[in-house]
Amino acid sequence: MASPRSLKKRTLRIGDLGKQQQWQMAVQVMEDLRRELLQPSIFTYSALATACSRGLQWQATLQLLREMQLEKLRPDAHFLAVVISGCGRGTEWPKSLELFSELKVSQILPSRASYNAAMDACSRGEQWEAVIHMQSCMKQQNVEPDRVTAATCIDALGRQYFWQCSLQLFDQMQGQMHPDLISATSIITACGLGRQWEISLRMLADMPLYDLRPNVATFGAAIAACARGLQWPEAVELLREMEFARCSPNGIAVGAAIVACQRSMHWNQAAELLQSYKVSSGEGMRELAKVRMVGDTAAMKARVNAADWAGALQIFTEMQRAAMPDRRALSTALEIFSISAHWVSALATLQHMVQHSMHDAADVEQTAAACQLHGKMQAFSSLMRASGTAGAGAGAWSYKPRRMSTTRLDWRRRISSATVRAAFALI
Repeated sequence: MASPRSLKKRTLRIGDLGKQQQWQMAVQVMEDLRRELLQPSIFTYSALATACSRGLQWQATLQLLREMQLEKLRPDAHFLAVVISGCGRGTEWPKSLELFSELKVSQILPSRASYNAAMDACSRGEQWEAVIHMQSCMKQQNVEPDRVTAATCIDALGRQYFWQCSLQLFDQMQGQMHPDLISATSIITACGLGRQWEISLRMLADMPLYDLRPNVATFGAAIAACARGLQWPEAVELLREMEFARCSPNGIAVGAAIVACQRSMHWNQAAELLQSYKVSSGEGMRELAKVRMVGDTAAMKARVNAADWAGALQIFTEMQRAAMPDRRALSTALEIFSISAHWVSALATLQHMVQHSMHDAADVEQTAAACQLHGKMQAFSSLMRASGTAGAGAGAWSYKPRRMSTTRLDWRRRISSATVRAAFALI
């Protein structure tokens, strides 16, 4: 049987493998421990959960939690924070919230890491209301927020195009703590999504004032902001600045610059960038497609906010011709269909989202409300029954008919910056 010293050595080995993104090898080390009849400690489980989380293996982190419970090992706040983070990285934000709720049931005081992990999961799932609520809970529990907390809140608001609120939060943050690279990059991204490319570039230029040096992600966010604002000269110039700053441009940065040139109809410049940076295959082309998708979705949102439904749907149609729209684009299209007379299109869009596991409860409820408004609940029920037999799960389709209420589009327009400031009073 292996000695306790061997257990510590193996635990450190698992931690090192996690840092190297070698989660499969980390799992192998754990299996070797079990073959040697050595009982893993809470630290061993935490190290392996961290490795799996970094490898986007959220199912594995949940399996580790179940194994600990079977072995009568009580997980601590740190371990649960790792599992919550793993589910968040795997876009399983409902599971992250469920695990966070279990902290109270287990009488474990949530740590700052637990809050940050759950908030990050909600931000990735575009659940900005949940992020604000959890930040308020931190204040009530006297848990001090940190830079990660602030950056997560900025990111959550930015993903919903509340760039003004993101800026207000960043300004408040400076009174409490020194901004870091993550929060600065989040601001650049938020303003870019809001088509405020000038503010994004100003933030990039001001980074030395905060003793910050932009990295590849920061430059990529700034170039993407220029692409959304159709500022191709600035986008190309930023690529040159990246090389001067010894930041090798990645697929995201180059792809965003190419999109900026294409949308400004500077085809020769776009072709030159494609040739110069060799974005002809592999990861580069995938990143290029991703940037295009984000930019087109942002354009849809801008048209929606201006009540230009026809313009938004035209963009959506063009996106469908080019590639399969992502979840955010589909959700936006579903909102438009639901508040108009296009209930058939709403049902078809929801069906597509269900088939590809891209839906959430709000999408289902919104479609149901639209069908009820037009007297088509039978068609909605038929779709739900078919989805349930296909494995979607009947429990996911519980809907109680009610009068059509304001849509997500309406309350997004009415969001008050004062409300957001109050929610972030602690920062």
